[in-house]
Amino acid sequence: MKKNLITGLLCAVLISSAASAKDGGYAGADIILSQADHRYDDNNIEPGLGIDLGYRKNFDRVFLAPEVFYDQFDSSNSKNLQFNARYGAKINLGYDFDQNFSGYLTYGMANLRYQLSSGNDTKNKFTSVYGLGLLMKINKDLDAKVEYNQQRLDTPYSLGSVQLNVLKVGVLYYF
Repeated sequence: MKKNLITGLLCAVLISSAASAKDGGYAGADIILSQADHRYDDNNIEPGLGIDLGYRKNFDRVFLAPEVFYDQFDSSNSKNLQFNARYGAKINLGYDFDQNFSGYLTYGMANLRYQLSSGNDTKNKFTSVYGLGLLMKINKDLDAKVEYNQQRLDTPYSLGSVQLNVLKVGVLYYF
């Protein structure tokens, strides 16, 4: 009897989870604002664009979403350090507050391409990216996204340790 009850409860949870989940692939586009904190801080906020491609798997109200991304920066006004682009992979661990709002933590690795503003020597650095985000459902196929993430690196230049702060505002399309 206990075995049947446990099996029945387990099936009910799996069926209800599968019925409410929105598992599947997605693609996104973002508008980016970035700022680099370093010893000779410019305090410039720079624009950029990004794209995302991922797959979301739901487990009741908790979800995992591995994602690859590419971000293009325009830091041409920076006096000391210019960020050109970054690409990488990350995983989003999230929670659905209700049917319209979700929050998530994100962690991954990204290759960041940068150079000193005074030179032409471009460098690449592979470091971790971490942050948090919010999703708001627009309709069954679209979510609005706001994400803040950071990436830290030690430069071989006199700038020392640099922290790249990135705010992404965009949309995700589920297919």
